[in-house]
Amino acid sequence: MLVLQGHTDSVRCLAYAPDGHALASGSDDGTLRFWHPSSGTPLDQPVKLSNWVEALAFAPRGADLTVGLADGGLHCFKPQGGKWLQQQSSWLQKALSKLTSTKPAAVRALTYSPDDRRLAVARWDKRLQVLNAPNLSILSDTDCPLQIAGLAFSPDGRTLAGAASNGIIQLFHGVTGQVQGECRGASAGALCVAYSPDASLLASGHADGSVLLWDVATSKQLAALNGHRWTVFSLAFSPGGETLLTGSADGTVRLWNVARQSEQAAFQWHSLGVTSVAFAPDGMTAAAASSDCTIVVWDVL
Repeated sequence: MLVLQGHTDSVRCLAYAPDGHALASGSDDGTLRFWHPSSGTPLDQPVKLSNWVEALAFAPRGADLTVGLADGGLHCFKPQGGKWLQQQSSWLQKALSKLTSTKPAAVRALTYSPDDRRLAVARWDKRLQVLNAPNLSILSDTDCPLQIAGLAFSPDGRTLAGAASNGIIQLFHGVTGQVQGECRGASAGALCVAYSPDASLLASGHADGSVLLWDVATSKQLAALNGHRWTVFSLAFSPGGETLLTGSADGTVRLWNVARQSEQAAFQWHSLGVTSVAFAPDGMTAAAASSDCTIVVWDVL
């Protein structure tokens, strides 16, 4: 097990690069950091940004990293010579300027489509935006009835799932942003959502500590995974889909056997809540970030 230290405030989000050679983390201290996943050593100097980092995501087929800030800004970083260079005139900034002449609201969540061609952004003002990378166009800009706290594209990219503050998982068209359906039945607000790799299941984490599994074909609830005592902020399926990883404000990280719908393991390494979790692309290791300013990386198998 590795404990990564360097951030001076809550680590809000993290993600593995698609090739598994880097782990990126964003914090309330306003910095973006890159780590070597195997050794835990920094890969570059921390990048100081204009505000704290609310969300980040790597393009699944490439190495571009997009970061969303509390001041509404979007920043894109590209790897070059072992470093990640910020793209000052990136398509993201151009697209953002076309959306509105007013200052955009804080980013709440963001995610790439599986083909890297679209980026979905949820904001604190209840807006859901889908941007098209190749031609810099705005595909959709939707006013949602409720705030969306988590986003996930389906594996085929056609559907965008959003975790809503009333507990409903809203299902949007992956291009137009129009609501196509919903998963209803949770008793507390939803904070995060993820599709299984085979697209058969949708998992959601909620403010009451519950983790729910939904049948994608019917939008019906299949199971409730109970164990967390407080808000589940983050979850992720393993690359093979056999295991679900969850992180909670109760300070625990839990692994769940998806087929058996049962808890597989539970760990409490952090002194404060767990804010973000992620599997490495090979599924052999995983990482968890916390409000205690640390990141833990461990062997899953």
